[in-house]
Amino acid sequence: MASGLPYEDAIAFGYDPASNAPARPRRIPLDKAQIAQACDMLAAPGTTVTATAQSLGVSTQTIYRHVLGRPWTR
Repeated sequence: MASGLPYEDAIAFGYDPASNAPARPRRIPLDKAQIAQACDMLAAPGTTVTATAQSLGVSTQTIYRHVLGRPWTR
């Protein structure tokens, strides 16, 4: 960028992203058993979304999306 040339991934990272781009597998944040466990935890009085997320090792946003069914909005 300092040279005034347009940005290109191939130059910046030393590979052509159009071919042989590394693929990162997408994993499901929670399986069905973990979702059921989170629902049970949240049904208990005094349990918070934050505590549930910490016990499952995920973010609070994951709990909102996948357990409580609140879609992510921008």
